[in-house]
Amino acid sequence: MKHLLSLLLLLTLSSGLFAQEARTKNGFISVTLGAAFPTGDFADSDLNNDDAGFAENGVAINLVNFGYLFSKNIGITAMLSGSAYPIDANNGDEPIWGFGSFMVGPLFSFASEDGKTELDLRVMIGTSSATLDPDDGSQEFEGSGGAFSIGSGLRYNLSDFIALTSNFDIISGNPEFDVNGSTFEQPISTVNLTFGISFRIK
Repeated sequence: MKHLLSLLLLLTLSSGLFAQEARTKNGFISVTLGAAFPTGDFADSDLNNDDAGFAENGVAINLVNFGYLFSKNIGITAMLSGSAYPIDANNGDEPIWGFGSFMVGPLFSFASEDGKTELDLRVMIGTSSATLDPDDGSQEFEGSGGAFSIGSGLRYNLSDFIALTSNFDIISGNPEFDVNGSTFEQPISTVNLTFGISFRIK
């Protein structure tokens, strides 16, 4: 509910900041790279918290960030993303969390008066996968589950073919791991801030 209220607020604010101008291109495919900031239980390092992930700030990449508008302001979006987070083990090893997701959902987009800048708002659901590499020679653990995200993107069109872009995404998942016949879930939540390039398509 909190994520949906944030999206509604962004929609309300953007309607006043961006005019409704015709576009020369209705779609885009972006590649972005940046920082990943774990939140909630995933970032917690309390040994008394069974859901603590001990994750530290890491890196994120959106391998594919696709959007296409069916009307002036509404379309569809999809994102294939991955991120990695080191864990402070304090024992000489360098364990790391890996987290990936593929999600789809509605896209709400607003263009500036001159058509140079476009603001994208999106809410997506999909699947996620996670790995935990202990870096101590033991088995790597793998899990999978659902994923949910709300996010925004800002694109500055350099030409009819290319744009600079930045993305702010809140992503959460709850992958389930199977360890020697026993299962456990690890809540994973992250805030990703990425920058890159968009290729504009019809």
